[in-house]
Amino acid sequence: MNVNIEYREVKTSDIEEVISFHNRLYNDKRTSEQWLWEYKSEYPDNYVFTVALDENRIISTQGMLPIITVLKGKNLLCSKSENSLLDTDYRGKTIFHDLYEYAMDKCEKKGMRFVFGLTTAVKVMEKKLGFHVYVDAMYKLTTSLNFGAAQRDIFYSKRNIFKKIVKSMLVSYQHITSSFKRRNIKSKSDNYSVKQKLIDIKDMDIFYKHLRDQYPNLIHLYQDEIFMRWRIHNNPFIEYKTYFLYQGERLKAYCYFNSQDRITAYLSDFTFEDTEAGIFLLEKIMTDLCKEKIAYISFVGNVKNDLINKTFKLLKKSGFTSSGFMPFIIRNISFEDEDYLYDINNWYINGLWTEGTTI
Repeated sequence: MNVNIEYREVKTSDIEEVISFHNRLYNDKRTSEQWLWEYKSEYPDNYVFTVALDENRIISTQGMLPIITVLKGKNLLCSKSENSLLDTDYRGKTIFHDLYEYAMDKCEKKGMRFVFGLTTAVKVMEKKLGFHVYVDAMYKLTTSLNFGAAQRDIFYSKRNIFKKIVKSMLVSYQHITSSFKRRNIKSKSDNYSVKQKLIDIKDMDIFYKHLRDQYPNLIHLYQDEIFMRWRIHNNPFIEYKTYFLYQGERLKAYCYFNSQDRITAYLSDFTFEDTEAGIFLLEKIMTDLCKEKIAYISFVGNVKNDLINKTFKLLKKSGFTSSGFMPFIIRNISFEDEDYLYDINNWYINGLWTEGTTI
């Protein structure tokens, strides 16, 4: 380690400086309330947040957000790598590497089994920090929904006139083709009901058990009452709408989405047990969003995973088009089956995995 640099866990008295440091590097407006909600609101004893200081001034940060995931049917504590920052004046040294390894040691002591994240800093994470990097797994699908809203968005954007014309033509073409495709994707069943809340919180466990019966190697988020309260229902910065599709008393599909910018609706998690249920719920979502004059719908997922790929196929049949997204990274700490852990095909990753304090 650099001998003149202090490495330690964050203190309450550091938080304002941590936020100021982040906002200065990213020209952002993050608040201490956001930080406290993300790291301390539901798992106050499990998070890891480390800082490097030079003469009592924070020059680097590394956060490890506690997340419970399900691997081989077992609930395991892991962490999402966030807030990986280094003051530009200190680049070219080993400070960030040393801080990250210090954070990894703290993760191991708190029982975290592995670390995951999304980043564009592929070389650093792979070559210097030992992460497995997956550059071709995550993709984004987007479609034009409300033609008038999409054209207004283009007209009032800061693009120059030539780019506005090109974008308008592309959106017009996409809207025509996607509208045509959606006419051929219609639900054949009417024995479903859509609710805004789960009938019983245990319904989510049962739902994922059925999915694991179909996909035995599935790695997914554990969505218990604590997680739902933290990330979905009481999220102070992302206002989600939740749709739960039931057939009788059995949960068959669900979706969490938000459209806070009033332009794009982000389907953070759109999961269904069978395609018929997925079609029915997608029709309901798109009908409601079109009435709200939302211009676009977007979905992010790991195309290598069979369950996500089923969602991709449905969305593409409904007129969505794909583009690349940030690479996904994984590093083991103490999980015993590394072949299973590092097989990206097992990972059911969607937008819910990618969201920190903001989208």
